[in-house]
Amino acid sequence: MVSLRKAKLYGGVGAMLLLLSGVVSILLGFILGNGLDRSIITSISPLIVLIVGYILILVAVKSISEVTNDKAIYSNAFYAVILFIIGQVVSSIITFLLFEHLNSAEVFSLLIRFFVIIVTLAIFYIVGSIFLKKSFYRIAELVKIEHFRTVGLLYFIGSILMVILIGGIIIIIAEILMIIAFFSIREQPPHIPPTPV
Repeated sequence: MVSLRKAKLYGGVGAMLLLLSGVVSILLGFILGNGLDRSIITSISPLIVLIVGYILILVAVKSISEVTNDKAIYSNAFYAVILFIIGQVVSSIITFLLFEHLNSAEVFSLLIRFFVIIVTLAIFYIVGSIFLKKSFYRIAELVKIEHFRTVGLLYFIGSILMVILIGGIIIIIAEILMIIAFFSIREQPPHIPPTPV
């Protein structure tokens, strides 16, 4: 019997890891204090948690794609996740390189460097969120859970507004709704309409 149990579990846990990745960074910052080791660990640890979260979400979406026989759901989510991960890795590398020899008295230089990092991340997230939106809109239609549509839209809006920092808050809201959406999936899929051509 076809079931969406795997999608529900992996997607919900993956979405929780996305939300917790920022908390991991903050906690490690407090625990480790200052220094080069701190900056490397606080950059890499949340990145690993984030990547694991995205992979679990991808597994969940793959499961939904197989159950609904709609390959576009998975391919769009795959491109989104790849772009999100590349964006995070690139921005982490840029962060490390730009802040390695920074004097805290150089406030203007600090702001410029921070802006470069945010813009770099936003570019990857904007393009990735277009794919995520397509995938999640179709999932919402197939599993009859509108939260997926809202998550896709909020990720897109949050990515655009990331440059003015409010986008990060919108993406956090989207991740909370993503947890709710995945855990709301019924294990037995509803009647699946035919895939559009």
